[in-house]
Amino acid sequence: MQFLMGCFVFVVSTGFATTGLAQPSSLDLYREGAAAYAEADYATFLDRTQRALELEPGQPLLVRDVARGHARLGDSEAAFEWLKQVLRLGVSLPLESYEDFDLLQEDPRWKSLMTAVTLTRRSQGEPLAMVQADDAGLIPEGIAYDAQDDVFYLTSVARRNIVRMQRDGSLDEFIAGDQHGFLCGLGVRVDAERRHLWAVSAAFPESPEYSEGDVGRSAVHQFDLKTGELIRRFDWTSAGPPASSFNDLVIRSDGTVIVTDAGVGALYSIAPGAQELEEFVAPGSIRGANGLAFNDDESTLYVARYVFGIDCVDMTTREVTRLRHANDVSTAGVDGLYYVDGSLLAVQNYLGLDRVARFHLNETGTAVDRHDVVIARHEMFDDPTTGVVVGDRFHFIANSQVVTYLADCAKQKEVSANEGGEDKKETPPAQYAPAAIFEVKY
Repeated sequence: MQFLMGCFVFVVSTGFATTGLAQPSSLDLYREGAAAYAEADYATFLDRTQRALELEPGQPLLVRDVARGHARLGDSEAAFEWLKQVLRLGVSLPLESYEDFDLLQEDPRWKSLMTAVTLTRRSQGEPLAMVQADDAGLIPEGIAYDAQDDVFYLTSVARRNIVRMQRDGSLDEFIAGDQHGFLCGLGVRVDAERRHLWAVSAAFPESPEYSEGDVGRSAVHQFDLKTGELIRRFDWTSAGPPASSFNDLVIRSDGTVIVTDAGVGALYSIAPGAQELEEFVAPGSIRGANGLAFNDDESTLYVARYVFGIDCVDMTTREVTRLRHANDVSTAGVDGLYYVDGSLLAVQNYLGLDRVARFHLNETGTAVDRHDVVIARHEMFDDPTTGVVVGDRFHFIANSQVVTYLADCAKQKEVSANEGGEDKKETPPAQYAPAAIFEVKY
């Protein structure tokens, strides 16, 4: 979930210190560059940003900042080249609003650049089909599919429940709001072999139900797919800093569940029959851990680092490495992540990417050979989040509206506090569109 990380997590402390002997991380370098920029030391700003970009190839805001550094130092040739690189990444940034580029606007090349910016903001592709969930206030984040019953499952951030959705969009509750300790609903998967449904829920500070005791609180729930009865619930609270915030999960063929913790950058596992979670990859290893997917033989687990790209986890050694790609490819902003036929399907919702992309991997699965955009910036998109592969089709939530909903909740809390109603649990006025599930061929 992008809202867990904010727009740019480089400015957020991870809570994990680097030792004096360690090489500076991209976060360290970014902070040093930001401090230099504040002091108008643009040479140092550019140096630190370029070094950070070497560690995070294709990170859109770092590419932008390299352009800013060159512009501030009067190197218009380099600045324009880096701005073109920003556009090649497919992001949509308000380049015309940055004071760093004021002098460039006097250059004849600026007009051509702005024309190219307009093109990057255009939509691309259309869904083969679309169905709208019959509940405008659902605000879904996760989606799963059960082939046996031909039904979809949606987790709700606002209702704090799970619903079944038929192909015509009609809904019925699988579990009721707040039932079984379910919090704001996130990742969800069907274990078709064992007829179970697994789901992640987490407490969000913006939500009306949130209280001080909910800091760092998350849970993983295992349900009977037929009856909706809770089989097991794995509660987790780590107030930090940083605070834990479970995000998504995936199921191995043997029934083992792997869970991402976006808050602390860790992975946890739940073995079949286990009574508690076990640490699989240590906190701080995968900053912003989000969507995840196994390759075909389950030897590699791909994990989205949201702002930073995608990592590869060796399931035997648990070693974490970066998924490599060309500098003009951006794997940033991946929310939902799925493996199909030697490639990764990714739902990206960062800096105007707002797209479903397919990243074709090399033979070893360690690098992106090429990528295709399946659909992008559709007029109905409003924080696309996650999806599910069904045959040769991909169904995904096109307009979760999660970011808008939580922002509205935060505003409502502020209004209530100003009116002396700190303890009121008020929800925002109903003003949301029915959730649209798009179907595309990948």
